[in-house]
Amino acid sequence: MLLKITRAALANSLRALAVRVRPIPRVDAVDAPLRGELLNLSQLEAHARLCAAEHRDAIVLSRGGEPLRAALTRDELQIATAQHTLGEDVRSSTAISPAAEWLLDNAYVVSEQIRPIRHDLPQGYYRQLPKLQRGPLAG
Repeated sequence: MLLKITRAALANSLRALAVRVRPIPRVDAVDAPLRGELLNLSQLEAHARLCAAEHRDAIVLSRGGEPLRAALTRDELQIATAQHTLGEDVRSSTAISPAAEWLLDNAYVVSEQIRPIRHDLPQGYYRQLPKLQRGPLAG
């Protein structure tokens, strides 16, 4: 069943998404990830040990929902809504932006990535992940 989505509804959906997305906390330059350099296996292992040592206070909480699965479902619906609305614009010869054109051309790629993520993200997985207790990425 295809839904008739207005531009206003699409705009509201995109605004709601922007409100729900938390900005990534700023990390000091000293802690910033390496850019433009590939790590060999021993460097990667050393970096992993360092990261693990810094996050020894991470704990697994038994409570909490499934924010990853919910976000995936919500984002998939919003992408489908945008694709539908943009398709209507193209059919009515309304000009669209290059980004909108990219989404129409590559929506199948996004869908192909969502399926395996949903399959490989079992129920309860998020609850099994340790949560950081301190620092800019706490929680």
